[in-house]
Amino acid sequence: MKVLAVREHGMFQPETGSVTLDGAHISPERFFDRPEQIVPAQPWLEALRNRQLDLVFLGVFLAALLAV
Repeated sequence: MKVLAVREHGMFQPETGSVTLDGAHISPERFFDRPEQIVPAQPWLEALRNRQLDLVFLGVFLAALLAV
């Protein structure tokens, strides 16, 4: 990592000086998130999840119809 440090010395006619500071830095692995591989669900399971509310209503209606 390199940092440019600029300094102005003096009040009425400032003299500008600059220095490049070098430093080595290694961040620990625990600070980084690795993207996880997304595994797609099977099509029939995804269809059941999308129509879950409809299937519940149908089951309740069929149970009520069977009771009558």
